[in-house]
Amino acid sequence: MFHDCLRSPLKEPIIITLLAFCILTISGCSYGNYYMRKAHWRQNLEFMPSVSALNQVAPENSLVLAGHIIRLQNRQDPLLLVAVSSKYRENEKVALVQIQKSSLDAYMAFLPQGDYELFVFSDLDKNGDFEWNEMIGRARATVGPEHSKNGVVEEGPSITVDFDHPGMVDFHLSETVRPTSYVYTSLDAEVFDPKYGNTGLYNPSELIAHTQGFFFGLEDYNEEKTMVLFVHGISGTPRDW
Repeated sequence: MFHDCLRSPLKEPIIITLLAFCILTISGCSYGNYYMRKAHWRQNLEFMPSVSALNQVAPENSLVLAGHIIRLQNRQDPLLLVAVSSKYRENEKVALVQIQKSSLDAYMAFLPQGDYELFVFSDLDKNGDFEWNEMIGRARATVGPEHSKNGVVEEGPSITVDFDHPGMVDFHLSETVRPTSYVYTSLDAEVFDPKYGNTGLYNPSELIAHTQGFFFGLEDYNEEKTMVLFVHGISGTPRDW
């Protein structure tokens, strides 16, 4: 009897309507949260201007600055790239990107348009932190669409790092070294959680800040093999496969 009731002409439209309502409600909540975050960062930008707030308000105007690290010594220590702007206030740290041990030695930073000082640090004293007196390389970069071939990625300067001759910076820095990389052992890893699908759709800068990258693998890069790249759909994650 229960089975027949569900199949009746009266019940079927109700079930369909309820499902549609739930889908719209969930979608609306995601967009509502996105709108509230936008409003919060717009207020911050108005009363306390910063490049970081600008990155949150209009991430679509930001670009990916990508370049290479040149190591003068044969050391594969983890590194920290810090992009600093003085547009609104002196020495604002806009992006902190950890660069793990890799044969690629490449960096990426998601930055609004403007001028930047790029600093590279190493945990020279092995205390588990990157600190202000462990700067081993620096460069300057100007980020803007006129410097990008596709309006998304801009080629950044190569940064030479010298572990034997560290320098200092005149801003505070103490960032914990994290044992992470772009390689994950399983799609069950937290970084692939479905909740980040909506984050990527409605707040891409937050997602990039969380993952510090765009490409991830289940094994280390091997130049002897052909790389196969999978791209998931909108609001999706690699778990969709």
